[in-house]
Amino acid sequence: MRVLNLLLFLLTAILFPAIAQNTTPSVNLDDLVEELKIENDILYFLDNDETEFSKIKDAPEDYFIKADDDLNFGFLEQTLWLKIPIEHEVDHNKNWYFEIANPNIDYLKVYLIENGQKNFISWELGDIFPFNSRVINHRNFIVPFELKKDTKYNVYVKVYSSNGINLPMKIYTGDAFLEYSLFSEMLYGLYFGIILIMVLYNLMIFFSLRDINYLLYVLPIVGNVIYFSSDSGHNFQYLHQWSPGLQKYIAPLAISFWIITSAIFTLSFLKVRNYSKYVYGALIGMITLGLLLFGYTFFGNYQTVMELSNKSTSINAIVLISSGIYVYRKGNKFARYFIMAWAFFTLGILTHTLTTEGVIESNLMTRYALAFGTIMEIMLLSLALSDKYKFIQEDTEKIQESLIQQQEKDRKTLERRVKERTRQLDKVSQETDRYTRKIEEAYGEIQSMNASLEKQNEEIESQKRELSKKNEKITASINYAQRIQNAILPSIEAIQHSFPESFVLYKPKDIVSGDFYWHYESQTHSFIAAIDCTGHGVPGAFMSMIGERLLKQIVITDRTTDPGHILDQLNHYIKVELHKQAEGKGALKDGMDLCMCVYDKKNSILTFAGAKNPLYYIENNNFGHIKGDKCSIGSANLDTFEFTTHKVRVTSPTVFYISSDGYQDQFGGPINRKIGGKKFRDLLEMIHKLPMDKQKMALDQFLIRWMTGEGKTEHQIDDILVIGFHLKP
Repeated sequence: MRVLNLLLFLLTAILFPAIAQNTTPSVNLDDLVEELKIENDILYFLDNDETEFSKIKDAPEDYFIKADDDLNFGFLEQTLWLKIPIEHEVDHNKNWYFEIANPNIDYLKVYLIENGQKNFISWELGDIFPFNSRVINHRNFIVPFELKKDTKYNVYVKVYSSNGINLPMKIYTGDAFLEYSLFSEMLYGLYFGIILIMVLYNLMIFFSLRDINYLLYVLPIVGNVIYFSSDSGHNFQYLHQWSPGLQKYIAPLAISFWIITSAIFTLSFLKVRNYSKYVYGALIGMITLGLLLFGYTFFGNYQTVMELSNKSTSINAIVLISSGIYVYRKGNKFARYFIMAWAFFTLGILTHTLTTEGVIESNLMTRYALAFGTIMEIMLLSLALSDKYKFIQEDTEKIQESLIQQQEKDRKTLERRVKERTRQLDKVSQETDRYTRKIEEAYGEIQSMNASLEKQNEEIESQKRELSKKNEKITASINYAQRIQNAILPSIEAIQHSFPESFVLYKPKDIVSGDFYWHYESQTHSFIAAIDCTGHGVPGAFMSMIGERLLKQIVITDRTTDPGHILDQLNHYIKVELHKQAEGKGALKDGMDLCMCVYDKKNSILTFAGAKNPLYYIENNNFGHIKGDKCSIGSANLDTFEFTTHKVRVTSPTVFYISSDGYQDQFGGPINRKIGGKKFRDLLEMIHKLPMDKQKMALDQFLIRWMTGEGKTEHQIDDILVIGFHLKP
């Protein structure tokens, strides 16, 4: 094929201005022309108002601007009009074909009009139309021209596209067009054939070796091929002729897929995470960018999507080659071919991107830079994978050699240790024989001692049975004492007769208790007391019986109603009856702490006296606290001390509480501490509005939780007594 790039300029228009005023530069077609690249003598202007063709064809020459040799306008938001004058000087009929070799233009309309004529021929083209609607089924846009001899024509081209507007144009004869098409498709077939062979070859290696790197290597190649076949128009021609809209999604989706898979391949192949967290983060960032671009493809403006895609591919290529360089410098030797591969591809992708955006001239080299870079990338990455296995094999051989040397060294060491161990075992065996003889001698002595121990065990078992019988008798006696003690305690019914709204929480530590409660009701007064005797168990129970008898004598027999005087007399009787021996080892120190409350039913006055223990009361949500005197019953001096009587006038419903110290002193909780006075008061304030039986239940449940929380169980350390009663005026 004779390829003659005849660029004819009408120099007379420059050299002789007078002639140029009446002469329009044109493209000359003559007998020698079979293929003519149109670069010069093209006029253009950008249209913002969708001007009708009738105005365009009648527009004067100064309406247009002379185009540069490279018809690469980049991304435009306006409609582009081109004017191409053609002069036909062929003396015989030939079929001419007008080609625009960019298959990614949205819309083209080509007008052919003879000079001086009004009628014209037009063709509508573009990838917004189904492929089968084209005049000539070719991946590029081809229009057939029928031209008369010695006739001048004007070709007008209307263009708008959301993709980059690059317009390489040629005019062919029929034979030249056929030769060009066959040669071009042969080159493309060679390219796709090389890619297919490399994909199948590496897939076979993957299925053989089960090395994920070979599969990850194939994936970006697939993305590359999809994009390139879309950019060259082959996808539209062979895969989705029926769907023009799909053309707008394939290219950016293929770019997104390539960015994601190439970054994943780099992470896996170079083991980036072992070398740098920053490089690892950069590659993760590229994967994220690819995913965002993938999603934005379906919702964003196509022109914006393609601009972002072109820039993202360049950024990704730079990140990949930078990652390879960094890892190589850190000691990863099989990264060398990886760097070369991405260097070629980066050069190709940058050239393609700059050509698409109109920054550099579009020519044969720039248009096929991406294909060349892709082929070099694929071949060099295959070498990189082989190189990796070469280094792995060398390292494996070194490791095996090292292991063999280490095994030989270990064998000699083991032999030496076995000999030493054998000598040690012989020595140990001799020692063992000597100790065996000693053990046999000791065994005879142990047998003798066992016989003696068996005799002693029989005596201990006999004593145990005797103690068990005594313990049963003592326990039975204490249980009977409990029934006696319970008999002297006032009944709950009697207490609730005097104080209808009341409760008694009574929990002895042992079978019998040193805490007891006392109650009496006369016609004018109601008495109730909470008494805590010294000690607990049997000693405390004896003290409680003495205290109960003395209180009956003081209150019922002597008719004392003042709680302070009651405590004074009780102190007197305890000291006289119980502490008769004032000095010496036989002197008793027993006594009791108590709260005594006397309610004057007629005047609604509650009088209180306390020996160490306080009275708590809550009136109209206000918490009151009356401390008891600091002396216990049995310890106060008869000549100088008198217990204090306190008065509380009941003018509104009031809740009163008296207790021993057993509830507050109980250990437990998260850090095994006492409940304490403050927590006890807070608890009373929290529950005081509940019915009295619910208050008793709440106090009991809190105590149980306190003693058994945090997976531990604390034992009760003292007798527990809490009394609550509600008075209304």
